[in-house]
Amino acid sequence: MVEPIDPLPGLTARERDLPRLPLPGLAATGEAFLRWCRPLVDDAGYAETERAVTAFVAGPGPALQQVLAGRDEDAGRGSYLDDFFAERYFARRYPGAMHANFFLRLGPRVLPAEPGGDGDGAQAGRAARLLARTARLYRAIRADDLPDLTVRGQRVSMHQWRYLFGACRIPRPGRDTDRTIGGAVDPVDPSVRHVAVLAGGAIFTLDVLDDAGRAYPPEALAPALAAIAGQAAGSPEPDPVGILATGPRDDWAAARERLLALGNAEALDAVESAICCVCLDDAAAPGDLGADDALLFGSAANRWWDKPWSWIVLPDGRAGINIEHSRLDGTTVIAALETMIDLATDDPDPGRGSPAHRRLTWRLDDQLREEIGRAAAEFAALVSDTATVAVDLDLGADAIKALGVSPDAFAQLSYQVAHARARGAIAPTYESVSMRGYRQGRTEAMRVVTPHSVALVEALGDPARGGAERATAIRDAAAAHAARAKECQAGRAPQQHLEALQQVRRTNGPRIGVPDEPELYASPGWLALREERLSTSSVPSRLIDGFGFGPTNDDCIGVGYILLPDRWRVYLSARARIDVAGFAERLTEAVAELRGLLAAHPSDAG
Repeated sequence: MVEPIDPLPGLTARERDLPRLPLPGLAATGEAFLRWCRPLVDDAGYAETERAVTAFVAGPGPALQQVLAGRDEDAGRGSYLDDFFAERYFARRYPGAMHANFFLRLGPRVLPAEPGGDGDGAQAGRAARLLARTARLYRAIRADDLPDLTVRGQRVSMHQWRYLFGACRIPRPGRDTDRTIGGAVDPVDPSVRHVAVLAGGAIFTLDVLDDAGRAYPPEALAPALAAIAGQAAGSPEPDPVGILATGPRDDWAAARERLLALGNAEALDAVESAICCVCLDDAAAPGDLGADDALLFGSAANRWWDKPWSWIVLPDGRAGINIEHSRLDGTTVIAALETMIDLATDDPDPGRGSPAHRRLTWRLDDQLREEIGRAAAEFAALVSDTATVAVDLDLGADAIKALGVSPDAFAQLSYQVAHARARGAIAPTYESVSMRGYRQGRTEAMRVVTPHSVALVEALGDPARGGAERATAIRDAAAAHAARAKECQAGRAPQQHLEALQQVRRTNGPRIGVPDEPELYASPGWLALREERLSTSSVPSRLIDGFGFGPTNDDCIGVGYILLPDRWRVYLSARARIDVAGFAERLTEAVAELRGLLAAHPSDAG
């Protein structure tokens, strides 16, 4: 087999200079797991889990760990978790739309329709400015001409940048793959210079680079985009193929094979190889919450949900991005967006002439038309069963720091208190922690509940506890949260290590003498740790006015939040049977209560 040529050797070389994510020892992970799950199980459940961990560390664990150690020593891998992340996303068979994709809503002054404008402006004008900057950033990535990315003076991974543009997730039976420029399987042509424009369910290609690879300026792209929107309005697509990607992955894989069999290879390639998508929606989206919902799940037929980066521009010019999550994390998207904004306003060598565009045609049969109708109906039912609420809190990170605690810890404790009061129970909670400081680093799975957060909830519910005691409980819980976050950032979190060991067992178990699933993975502690009643993630950027995602399971509330020095916005999503509005009310109350207690009872250390 001929090895694929690396199209971005500069990025690859810089990645090698970053430290590798450390592989934790088996005993250390067992100890951390027991500590993390302890507040989530009763005494009997903990004792059963403790026995299972002891048996795992002494029994099948070392054979599984040896496989991970071999991967960790492989210079061609980013870390021992490479296979885990690929399997985590590509092997999942449930739909990606709403279950994995996330959105970012741009502020109105981020590349508005007119340079220097105060508002969003017209749809075609704003889409043109977004696409012109996208083309220039794509050109810089392809030229391997990017500055180092640093966070607080430290270089961080840019590995994910190779998946931003000119890529697509591909549905396959059993396990998905993806197409990328320079990929090992079905690579995208590196000379690609078009984007896919979706309007009225129809799909068009639009060149954003000319024959010489120069980026077309906004004034050249805007008329073409307006013409596309006009054509789609006059003749909307009766059978929008993109809706098929909202279904279960195996169903979508079978539909894609049928599309290929009917002679749609060229149309599929045009979409899958496109630099990105831009979706020109025609449905009104009132208010900020309406815009957020539109970016997450609106106009489902006007999307190609498997593209990593899809600009969505609403009729009034408000805009955002829907991101396919399998290769990209929010921190990478924000960094790319910031780099895009920082490009010089005027391109010294813009594209010449007028960009070409054409409408794609699809060959469909009655079976595919029926599947398109069914996918549309099923996604509409999912949307109708989804409740969303946005909450703007009246303080930001600076005000929280003035109270003497970590802003993120304060936010997470507020979510814990709100959940306990709204739903009557402690909330097993996931929080994503960025690991970009490591080679090909992605995220770590932090589990938020600690003995101190449980003690805080109990203290706030006990009328016998005074204000000073409650304030101390807040500070203790915040300190425990910060310590756990540092544990994750050091690569010592237990969950993904144990999940990677479980994955080794499933793929290599019989060969290495571990044919059966270890008891640890059925233990009360493991089941409780991986349960998610709250799934939380934050994107701190002044470019973004909204961020969110769907619930990760039917009992979960998705919590996407933006916590900046002067503001804190939360987007909540859940199944309709969950009182997410009640949670939002309790959250507002919890924030006020925690703030009041800390202000009334300053720390002696402060």
